[in-house]
Amino acid sequence: MAAIALGCQSRPVAEPSAEAPSQSLNAEQNAAQSDPFRDAVNKAMEAATLTQTAKTHDEWNTVLKTWQQAIDLMQAVPASHPNYQTAQAKVSEYLRNRKYAHQNAQTTQSAAQRTGASQSYKTQDEN
Repeated sequence: MAAIALGCQSRPVAEPSAEAPSQSLNAEQNAAQSDPFRDAVNKAMEAATLTQTAKTHDEWNTVLKTWQQAIDLMQAVPASHPNYQTAQAKVSEYLRNRKYAHQNAQTTQSAAQRTGASQSYKTQDEN
């Protein structure tokens, strides 16, 4: 009987301590989920991947917007963050990448307009 009584007494003590690590893990997960530096790096990786396959004006605009999102996230890194100095350097890097995407968006738009214009001339000549 002593073993049964002891088992009952230890259960309530064990349950609250089992909940405490779970609660602290949730707090740590929430803090990790809201890390603007990590979010910015992830967004930049997405932009870099999109850059590899972009061909059309719309695709380059998507790349441009994704780089801008990475820039915005990197600029949100607080001065107290351990990666703040790296974040500042990354903003400059991402701005250069955004400029590259912008230039390609303009080039593909101009090329599309020229192609559209030459096709309309062909249509007029055929009539």
